[in-house]
Amino acid sequence: MYQEKSRYTLIKIIIACVITSVIFALIANKSFILFHSLLELMIVVAGLGLFMIAYITKNISDNDYFTFMGITYGTVALINIFHLFTYKGIDIITTDSNVPTQLWLAQRFFGAFALLLSFRYLNKKVKVKKLLIINFIIFVLIMLSIFTFNIFPDAFIEGEGLTRFKVYSEYITCVLFLVIAFLYYKNSRHKLLQDKANLLMISMVLKSIASLIFVLYINVYDSSNFSGHIVHFISYVFLFIALIKALIEDPYNNLFKGLSETLEATEKEKLQLVEELDRLKQMQIVQKGILATSPKGVIVAEGERIIYVSEPVEKILGLEKSGLLIGRYIQEVFDVTCHEMLKKSITTLFEGKSVEAELCYLRWGRNKLPVYVYAYTFIEGNRRYFSFVIEAIKEED
Repeated sequence: MYQEKSRYTLIKIIIACVITSVIFALIANKSFILFHSLLELMIVVAGLGLFMIAYITKNISDNDYFTFMGITYGTVALINIFHLFTYKGIDIITTDSNVPTQLWLAQRFFGAFALLLSFRYLNKKVKVKKLLIINFIIFVLIMLSIFTFNIFPDAFIEGEGLTRFKVYSEYITCVLFLVIAFLYYKNSRHKLLQDKANLLMISMVLKSIASLIFVLYINVYDSSNFSGHIVHFISYVFLFIALIKALIEDPYNNLFKGLSETLEATEKEKLQLVEELDRLKQMQIVQKGILATSPKGVIVAEGERIIYVSEPVEKILGLEKSGLLIGRYIQEVFDVTCHEMLKKSITTLFEGKSVEAELCYLRWGRNKLPVYVYAYTFIEGNRRYFSFVIEAIKEED
């Protein structure tokens, strides 16, 4: 099903690219400058948009690889802005045809080497602030080398065409992008790439083809230049779709998946708690049944307050209603003659010693009944409890 979905996505991208290419061809037939401006403007807007998305989602995305790529292609977009502004016929920044060609090569080399470097971040965290500073410094150096110091090698000479540097540079970038495509193939099963590796490989192959086409044109308006720009544009479409999937779709899918897993885990814990509660209730019923049918009674106290009285004790005292002793002091149940015995028993229990049966009297109202008392202690959580087992003394005793 995943392969069918990928194939369907690929078909949609190809159809969209064909339609866009036809539209661009019609525009270029009327005005090459308009065609070039629209194409580069779309690439610039997409690049800056991806930069913003990568920066905004850096804290919710676990994919540092695509965070690195998104921020890096923001710098590529900045270089493309100047390539657009200096293109022959635009005249926003008045230059000859050499400068936009130099800027073209600059962004191609920068993009290729950035992609080669990006594979480090398949298993490494990216330091966004450091990356921003480095990208800014590289951008400034490129601008200075072309516009101020004129040390960037010439790429195009009016009346002669492309320089050897331009031709060899395109061949070099062609090889670099093919190497990058191979690296995507090699790492296609990596968790950060997975369904995006095919899109990225196609993008790199198209970038290589564009490099080869860009060594053929004689002037900046001919058909080879048009074809190169179209292939270059389509390569960006595949690249940007992969970046969008990684920077927008995946983080939010993972977020909702995490919420779903949390809800599922919570529901499972709830069922476990309900089962545990039912088990405890059943145990409580069994314990009460055992205590109720035992000939001996039990009084449980936390400190000096009674928290539990078994049915046999209530019968011994002749209580009319169950639960009358809950919350009362233990001394209220035992005759005053037994209070000293109670005190000694509790002290003995605190010392970790056992308490033998003591003859004592239970009292409630006018009833005063002789009983044997066995004292125990136990700790539950951070609380200590005292348990007094009451055995009635028969008259013949």
